[in-house]
Amino acid sequence: EVMETEPELSGRSVKKKDVPEYWGYDLRGSKGRLSDLVHSPEWDLTIATSRQGEDITEVKEKLEADWGEAENTLIVFGSYKEGVEEMITHEGRRVEEVFNYILNTVPSQGTATVRTEEAIISTLAILNILKD
Repeated sequence: EVMETEPELSGRSVKKKDVPEYWGYDLRGSKGRLSDLVHSPEWDLTIATSRQGEDITEVKEKLEADWGEAENTLIVFGSYKEGVEEMITHEGRRVEEVFNYILNTVPSQGTATVRTEEAIISTLAILNILKD
């Protein structure tokens, strides 16, 4: 938190939860099964991103309502090695039975894979528009 700007800039450390504005997303790793993480009661809404996912324009109205009501949302991105579908398939599950939404947030991507950092920015930008 900025305390003063004159004559010198000074501030103090605060916890992320105490900042009233958006201050970035949280990342978590898990050594357990992805489907177990997704099915945690912590999440009101779960979204997988995939180039095989639904075009966001096809589910916009329902997603907008669900996204607006959700307190805690989990968004899962694939890795450079495998997509979310492959991760879930290795667990003997189908992605449709694990997530509330499977979205393609970079349609017509023109490349075999989208880098994770690009997918994060694209997805959060779209969801931010829906939340307004």
